[in-house]
Amino acid sequence: MENRKSGNRIFGSGTYMGCNGVDEADVQVSVSASDVVRTSSGTDYVDPVLFTATLRITDRANSPQGVASATAQDFTLSIPFNCQATPETTHGSNCNLESSVEALVPGFAIEGKRAVIQSRGVSILDTGADEVIQPGSGTCPPTCGTGDERTYLNQGIFAP
Repeated sequence: MENRKSGNRIFGSGTYMGCNGVDEADVQVSVSASDVVRTSSGTDYVDPVLFTATLRITDRANSPQGVASATAQDFTLSIPFNCQATPETTHGSNCNLESSVEALVPGFAIEGKRAVIQSRGVSILDTGADEVIQPGSGTCPPTCGTGDERTYLNQGIFAP
């Protein structure tokens, strides 16, 4: 997978946003990438991609009673999402993710147990040589992939 087709450039972005309202113990995640093509053929990439974020959470939901403050070990949250081909021959696929983390990983954050969630690294990975995102065992998300996925995009800042 690569990010150029006929000289076009990828545009990728992502945001996290805490929720206000009914379910305040949730985080909205929004990720997009455009002009995504296969390296081998230059055709639109239409397989799933994998959003990964290394997170560190400090909250007030620890101890047997669930009232002590503590910081968890870093862990990787993985969320698969799809890419759709575009009709233009000079523009690659569009890949988009819009979801709440709680919808994908129930219990991710606990209501009334204030949490600070630090994102320590964000990437988008392709399916790898086996073209599989779902693990052989376990639940996806929070842990997805078979281990051969390749990095497509990493977090960073672009200054033109």
